[in-house]
Amino acid sequence: MSTRFRRLQDSADIEISVDGRAIPARRGESVAATMMAAGIDGFGADPAGNPRGPACMMGSCFQCACAIDGVADARACRVPAEAGLSVVTTGARASPRDPQPVREDSTGVAVVGAGPAGGACALALAAEGLRVTLIDDNAEAGGQIWRKRFDVELGGGAWLRGRRDAAKAAIDHRKGVEVLGHRPGHELWLADRDGRGAILKSKTLVVATGALEVPNVVPGWTLPGVLHLGALQVLAKADGLVPAGPVLLAGAGPLLYVVADDLRARGVAIAAVVDAAPFPGWDVVSALMNAPGLLQQAIGFEWRLRRAGIPILRRHVLDRIDEGLRATIRNLANGRTHTREVAVVGASLGLRPNVELAGQAGCELAHDPALGGWHARVDGSGETSVNDVYAIGEARGIGGSEAALCDGVIAAAAIVERAGKTPSAELARAVAAARLRRERFMRAARVLAGWSKAPALSIPDGTILCRCEAVAAGTLARATDLELTGPREAKLASRAGMGFCQGRTCHPALARASGSAAAPSFRFPLRPVRADAFPPMDR
Repeated sequence: MSTRFRRLQDSADIEISVDGRAIPARRGESVAATMMAAGIDGFGADPAGNPRGPACMMGSCFQCACAIDGVADARACRVPAEAGLSVVTTGARASPRDPQPVREDSTGVAVVGAGPAGGACALALAAEGLRVTLIDDNAEAGGQIWRKRFDVELGGGAWLRGRRDAAKAAIDHRKGVEVLGHRPGHELWLADRDGRGAILKSKTLVVATGALEVPNVVPGWTLPGVLHLGALQVLAKADGLVPAGPVLLAGAGPLLYVVADDLRARGVAIAAVVDAAPFPGWDVVSALMNAPGLLQQAIGFEWRLRRAGIPILRRHVLDRIDEGLRATIRNLANGRTHTREVAVVGASLGLRPNVELAGQAGCELAHDPALGGWHARVDGSGETSVNDVYAIGEARGIGGSEAALCDGVIAAAAIVERAGKTPSAELARAVAAARLRRERFMRAARVLAGWSKAPALSIPDGTILCRCEAVAAGTLARATDLELTGPREAKLASRAGMGFCQGRTCHPALARASGSAAAPSFRFPLRPVRADAFPPMDR
């Protein structure tokens, strides 16, 4: 069987079963990666019978949901492969199990998200002697950008070098745990990978939930083999899996070039980099010059890609993808199109803040296109409109990892003061430096957002907008014709955004198609959860 993906190293050492067929796996890689390496494209079907395939590889889209060892609708990208594990891609139901008591405990500060912002904040708080619980749904810390690295030795985190190991050891790090929502009294309801519930109460909550990709919605974007740009990065960094044949990378924003350079370095054949943005002008170059290291990084990406002979098509967009992954590319300057047949397509239109936990906790949201759209409104220390709830990193606006590191340090100092303690002189110096550094990186981020903004192109009626419920653009248009224009009304009329991912993937496309400018709303629970995760409790 031909495969779209290959392992960087032939290191399969175990076997798992998929629909009764034994396939080789590497212990610890995601089940989704195992299946893709074996040439399995279909992970079940959507409500219309169209084949589903992984899209985000970070647990948000639910397109890789299967029954795994009797757990129905488990996301294969979140489950590590183990010898003898059994996967069923269609029609499986959850196995009954005995109820277990819900773990309930408390902490001083709960930090949700172990990427640059959350990691830096947790380490700083622990170094200052506060009780910290760090919660993340990944198997290891590092977030989507670092993957399996707990490294804040850069930027705003460098000050901690002397005390990092001691601080890290003091953190209660809960890996592979998802936050289902925030309840009154700063209670976090949690679920582990087996769907077992827990409740954590804290005095302070820090939301460091990072960013979500904006999908590139064109005809064919739901075909197996079409993934988000970040998904290709996750597969390469975390699972050692890369496209086996030519890959087309399309979209807008810095992530496009980060992923292209990553794959190039791993020997992947890149058919083209399709960038909706024009060649950067002096305003972009000037902004990059003022943010330490960014200009050199951007020049390095461009130089290495061109030296490798990889075409960079600026002011071009992905127009459609047909069966066999025949991608049609449109020149925005003259409207001409051409087609390339590839093994894999990676496409997305930049990043947007992940504000679901902040929004569900009642924090005020604000909209700014230069910050990625809807983000948590915060003060200078990162505190939101809800007392003792902080939003840092991309949750308060897209700014990149360096700005996120600074956010973590700044918020940590404010939390230490709120706890009635005086920040150490070391932390105080770090905060002063972080404020200056953050300003420079955020200024560059705003300019980059304006430069890389993709044009809003028309979406044909037959194009799927909501992957979970297989709702096409035409269906949503008919709801709009009936004056069902609000997000809630459009959902009720079409079921768009009501599937497993709860609109996490399709919200930008749905908002645009319905003409809604309203802030997104979030309900508890934020993720689907087994009914037996929280058996009846006397509370």
